Amino acid sequence: MSAFRQAFSATTPRFFKVIVEESSSIKLKIPPKFVMKYGDYLSKSVRLKLPSGCQWQVEVTKSDSEVWFDKGWPEFFKFYTLNYGHFVIFTYHGNSMFEVCIFDRTATEIEYPIIMDKCYVESEPSIKKLEDFIPCPKIRDNSPSPSARLPRRRRTDSPTTEANIKGKEDDFSRKNDGGDPDTALQRAKAFKSENAFIMIFMQPSYIHRYSVSIPFRFVMNFAKFRQQVVKLLVGDRSWPALLNVSGLYGKAKISSGWHEFVKENHLRLGDVCIFELMEVNDLVLKVHIFRG
Repeated sequence: MSAFRQAFSATTPRFFKVIVEESSSIKLKIPPKFVMKYGDYLSKSVRLKLPSGCQWQVEVTKSDSEVWFDKGWPEFFKFYTLNYGHFVIFTYHGNSMFEVCIFDRTATEIEYPIIMDKCYVESEPSIKKLEDFIPCPKIRDNSPSPSARLPRRRRTDSPTTEANIKGKEDDFSRKNDGGDPDTALQRAKAFKSENAFIMIFMQPSYIHRYSVSIPFRFVMNFAKFRQQVVKLLVGDRSWPALLNVSGLYGKAKISSGWHEFVKENHLRLGDVCIFELMEVNDLVLKVHIFRG
């Protein structure tokens, strides 16, 4: 007696690519079977949306039965530091929109960098390039800053800044899994300043761990040491933290002091923080918090 094996077809089409060829940095071929089933729905230009909310415009090139991500893909590839062995999942949501998730060679999803002049491709960038503001000193990898020890801070029982008070109020209205990232991103997108700044979307690792990744191309313009104290300013209060920079690996993060900053400012998933460079010599970053 034979049994019938039923098949289930996912309602949301997706495909994956493993980065194994050098040519993948120039253009990326879409799998032929995916093209055969859904190619007619793809326009000449598609949007690649990341979990951070950033969207990239990429042109689609068709030649005979082959389809490629072409113009705009090299910039995407470089920005997210794709490399040999990286695993990328593309989920198609219609209207030429792909949701993209990136996994590195450890099979772990990456932390997605955000810089507004690169992420938001649908409107005019609201910041100038970093080199328009400040020179680019070389990072000295051989020694930390002489003052790269965090000063001891007195704890206060009642935060006085508007941001902290608002944070407590927001705790009652948030969902358990965090706020609405789209709402926060839209409000953060409207931020403008003459100073250099970056936007960071609060991911689980930034909330629950003790560090936050900072795009290297941002800090390379002002970082002078492998380690140096940075002052995080919210309202009339400040929090000292430690900025760690690796010129060799092209990475930077704020570590010691970050967990305390997250806790005392009631940061949650879905929040968006803008780090605005206020002072270079004493290294002050003003943090604007947009609640999700």
